[in-house]
Amino acid sequence: MTNIKKYLLAFGAYVPQLLFAQVIGNNGIVDSTMLVCNYTIRQCQDTISRENPSYQTYDFVLEIGHTTSKYYNTSTDKYQRMKADPKLFSIYAAELQQALEKSDNHTLNFKPLALDYPLVVYTNYPQGKRTIQNVLITDHYIYTEDAVPQEWSITSDTLTILGYNCHKATCNYRGRKYEAWFTIDIPIDKGPWKFLGLPGLILKVQDSKQHYIFELQSIKSETKPIEYIEYKGRKYTIIDRKKLLKMEAKMNNMGVERYTQMSVSGDVSKTPLNKNEHNYDLLEKDYR
Repeated sequence: MTNIKKYLLAFGAYVPQLLFAQVIGNNGIVDSTMLVCNYTIRQCQDTISRENPSYQTYDFVLEIGHTTSKYYNTSTDKYQRMKADPKLFSIYAAELQQALEKSDNHTLNFKPLALDYPLVVYTNYPQGKRTIQNVLITDHYIYTEDAVPQEWSITSDTLTILGYNCHKATCNYRGRKYEAWFTIDIPIDKGPWKFLGLPGLILKVQDSKQHYIFELQSIKSETKPIEYIEYKGRKYTIIDRKKLLKMEAKMNNMGVERYTQMSVSGDVSKTPLNKNEHNYDLLEKDYR
């Protein structure tokens, strides 16, 4: 029996009675972690052409609590916290300025922080729901949806990942076909992004076209707060999921500059795409 499985069994009878803030906008601790999982997501940069595909890689954390989980990009989280704290931002700005002064025209020995991948997914917060935060350019958005598991079909295929014996499952979800590998050695029905509902933790999942590939890199037993955060001084707009996806698709297809120009003049979600523009497929394709 793995150490992680022993840890989970030890907590099996313990379900903390936490007070969930049912109204979006309340910051605070919503749960505490049992497991902290680090995933990478490889995202295909051209989802139409399949010749010599290139990928961008992002690092995400899945914090799994007793009742709630939180999935977010580590680089973006550091940026958001730094930007929201005047003291941290001042230190960061000074360090960046020093690096710029010491750099030549070709190298900068400093990695600037940025909104690398601003998606944040809270599952079972509020209870039975998902709360999703995202950012387009400088606008912050929130929507909620039911936390309904995918309709999985478990197969007889097996695979070893990170030393865990895994089983294969497949599903169709919001315009894509997926295959996932999960392990019953970690009997938690969670996974990266919005995936859930299998009888064990999902270690790897990808869509059939390999546009998006999620892979577990490490996992550890750890107890720390799971925070719901809305940063002070930022306006959060409550929005419909499909409307936000349409806006995101337009931004990816148009480019930031043209998208910004179009959004000033009206509702960019209703702006038709130029047929000559690159057709970029989002992770969720049911916005069309």
